[in-house]
Amino acid sequence: MAVDRYARVDRIGEGAYGVVFKAMDKLTNNIVALKRIRCDDEGVPATALREITLLKHLRSENVVELLNVVYQDNRVCMVLEYLDQDLKACACPPFPRRCAAHAANPAKQKVH
Repeated sequence: MAVDRYARVDRIGEGAYGVVFKAMDKLTNNIVALKRIRCDDEGVPATALREITLLKHLRSENVVELLNVVYQDNRVCMVLEYLDQDLKACACPPFPRRCAAHAANPAKQKVH
């Protein structure tokens, strides 16, 4: 599966290891989050490998779902369940109003 399957909609954020995009899966029309991780001369950063390994094995309504991992053009791209808020937005004052889904599961957030 290639990254071409996903059409970028918007840039969500950027961290130390890469960029996160809101994207649409062209096959299913589902909205997903793409976390593009830059690889260095030593390959994929160890923190990214740990994150992928943990998310691959965790199955909980309180943890963002890892849908797929794609390696292409010296980049790792994590395809994740899309959430419209991150944990920082919910946990840091001023507290925003949460939608019904987040009110039911406030821990189901993705930290960038």
